[in-house]
Amino acid sequence: MDEALAWTPFSGALSDLHRVYRGALFDLSTTAVLPAVALPPGSYDFWFAVDYPMNDMLNTDLMLYDHVNVIVP
Repeated sequence: MDEALAWTPFSGALSDLHRVYRGALFDLSTTAVLPAVALPPGSYDFWFAVDYPMNDMLNTDLMLYDHVNVIVP
């Protein structure tokens, strides 16, 4: 996501990352991430990252990240 909360393509290069949220981590209940978006059939990778430590700099060497693959039939 970008700062306008719009989904953006990600090449996998950490240098292409942009901050969306600056603040402490918090509990997040189950949430529909794309409720109003109709994705065309295909395979999609969604990446999520947590910058650590919170020092107003993007520390890609310490960043914690993971992804999930979603297949739309």
